[in-house]
Parts: sequence; C-alpha cells; structure tokens
Amino acid sequence: MVPDPENCSETYPIGTDIQLYGYPGIGSDTIITMTEGIISSWEKIDDFTYYIVSAKIDSGNSGGAAFIDTSENSSCFIGIPTFGVTGEIESLGRVLLVTEKTISEILTL
Repeated sequence: MVPDPENCSETYPIGTDIQLYGYPGIGSDTIITMTEGIISSWEKIDDFTYYIVSAKIDSGNSGGAAFIDTSENSSCFIGIPTFGVTGEIESLGRVLLVTEKTISEILTL
C-alpha cells in the first residue's frame, strides 16, 4: 500500500475497515504482524481521541500503526494502537487518533 495523504480524512465513520501493524508478543518473532477489523466506535479521554476497534491488539501492538485503505493501492495512516479493554469474552482495542495536522504540530515544537 502506498500512503495517499491527499485522499485522507481527519475522521472516519463507524464500520470503516481498519488494519493494525505491530509486533505483538503472540505474533511472529521476525516479521511484522497485521490484524484487521472495523472502527466500532470512538471516545474522547481528556484531550485525546481514540477509535475503538475490533482488530486484535496485544502487547507489542502498542506504538505500531493503524491504516485505512482508500483504494486498491493506497492507504491512510490514522493513528497508533495503544491498548485494549477486555470484556468477559471479547476485547476492543483503542487507536489514538493522529492526524497529519497533529504530526505537523509535534514536529514544529
């Protein structure tokens, strides 16, 4: 996938397909692991916005990358997997929303 910032949005609706990349402890020891799911919801905690996602997040995914496909050959970086909340049977992960604007602000500090 090729990054396509011109076709990226600041936010995405519930139900949007998402892919997470990282190095979870339960994944491969030698190459990056990809999990996929959908944006299930979102929440704001203090000054931060998180997508709540159905894609699996485990230790080692934190600090990875989350992407949305915009077409067959392009994608948008949307945030950083951070943590999961486990229920009795399932878990939902949290992806810290990071926009190009946020990255630009950080780089100019």
